[in-house]
Amino acid sequence: MMPNDPLVILHVGLVDNISNSIQTILNRVKSVSDVTEEILHEDPSLINSAIFYSISSTQPGLRGIELGNALIKRCVLQLQAEHPELEKFSSLSPIPDFRKWLMEELHSSSTSIISSEIRSWFHSLFSTSTWHLDETVLDEIRPILMRLCTYYLTQVKHSKTGYARDPVANFHLRNGAVVWRLNWLADRS
Repeated sequence: MMPNDPLVILHVGLVDNISNSIQTILNRVKSVSDVTEEILHEDPSLINSAIFYSISSTQPGLRGIELGNALIKRCVLQLQAEHPELEKFSSLSPIPDFRKWLMEELHSSSTSIISSEIRSWFHSLFSTSTWHLDETVLDEIRPILMRLCTYYLTQVKHSKTGYARDPVANFHLRNGAVVWRLNWLADRS
C-alpha cells in the first residue's frame, strides 16, 4: 500500500432530490460522461440533496474496522462547506440479509409473521427462476415484501447484541440514522 492510497472510498451523488434507485444515480453519471468539461459543472440551483450510495474499504485487512462513520460525517461537513444549498443527506443502502431472513421465515413452521396462505404462495412463486421479471407478479408481491422488510428492519434484532440484525441497517442506525423509506427495486442489477 502506498502512503496516499485511499483506505475507504465513498460514492456520493449530488442530485435534485433524494433518489429512489441506484440506476437513477448511475444513469445520471453515465449521461454526463460524454459532456465537455465546461458543461460538466453542476448548477447549484439544481442540487439540494447528497445521496451516499456506496462505501467500501480498499484494504482487506481493515474489514470489521468501522471507518465509514467518520468518513461520512467528514464528507457531510465538506459537502456543506462546498455546497451550502444542500438541504438533505441520505443513503441508498442495500438490505443484504433480508432475503436470508425471509427464506428462514418461509421455512420455519413456528413463525407467526407470515400466514400459511402467503407462505404457500411464496413457495410456489419462488419455485420459478423468472418470477422477478413478471410485472404483474411484482405488483402483487410488492406490498407484502415491503411490509415484511419494514418488520425486518424495525423489529428483528440480533440475539446477542439487541441491535438490528441486518448489518447495513445496524451500521446506519447505530450512527444516528433513521429508516426514512424503503425503495422498491432500488437496485435492479
